[in-house]
Amino acid sequence: MREFLEARRSRRAVPVDEYRRQFENVERVYANPFPVNSSWQHCRGTLPTFRGYTCGLWTTFHALTVHTYIDTIKDTHVDALKPLKSIQGWVRGFFGCQNCKEHFMNMTTIKLPMTERRIRHPQDMMTYLWRAHNIVNNRLHGDPSEDPQFTKLQFPPPFLCPTCHSGGQFSRRQVTF
Repeated sequence: MREFLEARRSRRAVPVDEYRRQFENVERVYANPFPVNSSWQHCRGTLPTFRGYTCGLWTTFHALTVHTYIDTIKDTHVDALKPLKSIQGWVRGFFGCQNCKEHFMNMTTIKLPMTERRIRHPQDMMTYLWRAHNIVNNRLHGDPSEDPQFTKLQFPPPFLCPTCHSGGQFSRRQVTF
């Protein structure tokens, strides 16, 4: 897959159908290295249609920013905006849900733009992604795609940060890292 993507780097985007054909070819040639019936652990929903893949993506995105932050302890020249731009590029190029992609791109370019002014320090990339995830959770709260057993909450939830919530309202100022 890496060679396939490298050969198409100058195109800025690979059509989903073309990517899918290549992916299926790799699956066939290499005896299905990507599990089809994988089961989720942390991201398992009450039904297979809930959570799973998108929860796994958010977990991966958060892990990427946290580990990049940890890397800044060793290298103070780490560009805090780069991991976020990589996430944005991945969503733009590969996320299969067109509506989700459009919402994400609108959020990261207009509503909560990824700019050097907003993301100056390594911890800013974590807080940016945290805020973005809360925006998405707020938008999807009550949506038919929401798992009724794992409702979309603002992070941190009241049981983790009682002072972050007052009168049913969330206060970001109360959150410290």
